[in-house]
Amino acid sequence: MARGRKPTSKSELQRRGSWRAKGRADDLSDALIKEVPNPPTTLTREAGAEWKRIVAILGPRGVLTKLDRAGLTMLCEMWAEDRELSKALIIFDLGTPEWRRIFTARSSVRTQWTRLAACYGLTPSDRARIKIGTSSDSDVGADSKSRFFPPSQIAGRIKPGGKRA
Repeated sequence: MARGRKPTSKSELQRRGSWRAKGRADDLSDALIKEVPNPPTTLTREAGAEWKRIVAILGPRGVLTKLDRAGLTMLCEMWAEDRELSKALIIFDLGTPEWRRIFTARSSVRTQWTRLAACYGLTPSDRARIKIGTSSDSDVGADSKSRFFPPSQIAGRIKPGGKRA
């Protein structure tokens, strides 16, 4: 069941100049230091490799904080478990009770992994929803027209109908 859109953060509302920012609580994400968490020592070899791959992608973008360690650990452990279950499927004959149990377990792990991966923007549809601040965002907030019109239209070189002045 869909619940509608997630609430817009206070920092985003302030960036837009919205009056609604006054009534919002401060964002916890603004107070956190964007720092890549250290991997736990208990990760298996496969999970550790997945940790390095994900951190290499998300770390430079400033998406991760120290609070993400537990979720990232679960994500990597589920990936390693999926790999192990996939290898175990090869051992058993197709359709046997053992094969069905392993297949069911793997399906459950994949469902959980997909849900957690969505939180980090690791699926294509969720990547489109994640907003990552850039240095040019501060410039955009100063002039609200620049979000919607190319610079040439703002300067008056092109009229709204697309004709030259």
